[in-house]
Amino acid sequence: MGGLKTFSFGIVLGGACLAQVAACGHLGMDELPLAEEGLTADGGSSGTTSSGVVGRDGGSSGNGGPDGSTTSSSGGSSGDGGDVDPRDAEPDVVRPIDGGDGCSALLPCDVVYVDSNADEDGDGSARRPAKTIARGVALAASSGRKRVHILDGSYDAAETELKDGIHLIGGYTCTNLPCDWKYAPSGKTFIRATSPDGLVISEKITRGTTIQSVHVVGTVGTGASTSAVAVSIEGGSPVLRDVEIELGHDAVSSNTAARLTALSIDGVRQGDGPYLEDCTIRTGAAQEESIGIALASKTFSAATPKLMMTGGSVSSNKAATSIGVRAIKTTVDSTLIEKAIIQAGPSTATTVVDPGTSWAVFADGGIKLQMSRINPRGDQDGTMFCSSRDFCGGVKSTGALVLHSNWIGGAYAPQSAAVLLEGTTGGLVIVNGNTLDGGGIGGGIVGSDTISAAVVVRSALTVGRVRNNLLGSGSGTTRYNVYEDRNSNGQSAHLEALYNNAFYHTNVSGHADHAYRYIKDGAVVDLAFTELKGIVTPQDENITIVDPFFTDAAVPKVHIDPDLSPLVNKGRADAEAPPKDIDGTGRVKGERMDIGAHEAK
Repeated sequence: MGGLKTFSFGIVLGGACLAQVAACGHLGMDELPLAEEGLTADGGSSGTTSSGVVGRDGGSSGNGGPDGSTTSSSGGSSGDGGDVDPRDAEPDVVRPIDGGDGCSALLPCDVVYVDSNADEDGDGSARRPAKTIARGVALAASSGRKRVHILDGSYDAAETELKDGIHLIGGYTCTNLPCDWKYAPSGKTFIRATSPDGLVISEKITRGTTIQSVHVVGTVGTGASTSAVAVSIEGGSPVLRDVEIELGHDAVSSNTAARLTALSIDGVRQGDGPYLEDCTIRTGAAQEESIGIALASKTFSAATPKLMMTGGSVSSNKAATSIGVRAIKTTVDSTLIEKAIIQAGPSTATTVVDPGTSWAVFADGGIKLQMSRINPRGDQDGTMFCSSRDFCGGVKSTGALVLHSNWIGGAYAPQSAAVLLEGTTGGLVIVNGNTLDGGGIGGGIVGSDTISAAVVVRSALTVGRVRNNLLGSGSGTTRYNVYEDRNSNGQSAHLEALYNNAFYHTNVSGHADHAYRYIKDGAVVDLAFTELKGIVTPQDENITIVDPFFTDAAVPKVHIDPDLSPLVNKGRADAEAPPKDIDGTGRVKGERMDIGAHEAK
C-alpha cells in the first residue's frame, strides 16, 4: 500500500443513484448497503423486529430487518415487546461496509483508512491511508468522521489510542489494486502489545464506541512476580464484536509468568459496562493464575464491574489456579453471559499448602449464566485435570446466582462438581432448567475414594433453589446427585428448594451411587432416591431415570429425544424458570416444560 498515488476517473451514475451522492462525490453512510447477511438493518424511528425487540433508531420512515436479516419489515411507532431478553438492550450494530458502495466505484468519504504498510504521512484516505491506528483515530476526530477501517496487518497496541464515538473495524483486505477495501475478517488484523499492560481502554469509552474484527495479542513477561494482561477495560463500556483476545496461548507449557489474564474489566464508571459479542478470549499457562476474564473493582473500588457477553468463548490454561471467568463484587443485574462456551484449564495445585483450583466460572459476586456450555471439555485428554485438595468443576458461587438452560460439567478430578454453592455473601440463588454432569466428560476417574456430584452446597445454612434440572452424578467412584457439605458450625448446609429435578447416574458398574448426602448429628448420611423424604430441604416432584435418551453423538450431550426421553413434560414452568432453552427456542412446548437444558417437545 505504501506509495499509492491519488488518481481520478470518470463514472456514469443513474438518476436515482446520482441523487444520493454526497458533496464529496461518494454515497453517504446511511445509503451504503449491508456488506453481509446476518447483521441488523436500521429500523424506523422506533421500529420493531419480528422477535419483539425494539428497532434501532433510523430515519422517520426506515425499515427494520427481522431477526437480523437484510429482508425489510416496516417500522412502527413503538416496539411490540415480546419475551424479556437481555439482548433487547444491546448497542447499535456498526455495520462493516465494503469499499465499493454498490452504486459507484468510489470509496465512502466519511471513513479514515489505516494500513500498517502505508507511508508515515498518509492522510487517511483510501488511496493514502494512515500508517497507525492512533493516527487514523486522530484524523477521524479532527475531521468529524466516525469510522476507522483497518487493513489486515500488525499494529502496536501502544499506538492504538481510542476516542469515544469513533469505531475501529478491522478485517479489511485488498483483493484488487488500487485497494478495494473488502471486508473479509479472518483474524489477521493484529493489535500486538509490547508491554504487560496490554491494550488499555479508559473510562471515557462508552457503548458509542465499537471495536470489531481485530485480534489482540498480549505480551507475556517472565519471572515469579510478573503479571500480564492482554486487554484492560478500566471503567469504560466499549462494544467488542468478533474480537479475539489472547495472552500467552502460543506458549502453553513454557510460560514462566506468575499471573496471566486475557481480559481485565474494572469497576464501570460510565454506562452499562462492556458488551462482547462473538468474541474469543483465551489465556496461556502460568505459574500461579491463568484467568480468561477477570471482573473486579480495582482502580474504581466503589464502582461495580459489569459485563454483557453473548456468543463466543472463554478459556484459561494450566496454572495453580485456572479460572475461565472470575467475577468479584458483581451483581446478577449487571453481569450476564449467554450462548457462550466457557472452559477452565487444569490446576497444578497438589497439596494442602498449595490451595489452587480449577473452575470455568468462579463468582464472589452475582452473575447470570444462560444458554451456555460450561466446562464441556473436563477431561483434558485424560490427564489429571485438577489435583487440588478441594472440589473443582464448572460453576462455583459464593453470592447471588442465576443459572438458566446451561450444560455444566465438572472436572477430571478427585473431587468434582458441576455446581458448588457456598452462599457466604448472600443473595438469591436460582438453578433452573440446566443439564448438569458432576464428573465432567471422558469416562471414569482412575483411583479410589473419588467424589463427583451434580450440586454441592456448603457454608451457608440454606442456599439455592434447584428446579427442573437433570442432575447427572458424574464419573467418580462415589457419585452423588446432591452433596450437602458441612457449614461453619459442622452441620449440613441445605438447599432452599429441590423440585422437579431428574436424578441420574450413568450405567457404569463399580460405582457407589447415592441420590443425596447430608450431615446429621455430625455423621454423614447417604440416601437413595427413595429416601429423599427424610431430608430437611423441601422437595417434591423429583424423578429418577435410567436413560435421558440423548440424541447428541458427542459430548456435551444435551439434546433429548422428544418421543423417548422421560424428561419430556416433567418440569414445571414456575416464575423462576428460563424463558428459552439452550438453543434459544421458547420453553413449554408441551403440557409442561421439559427437565434439563433442552426443550424437546
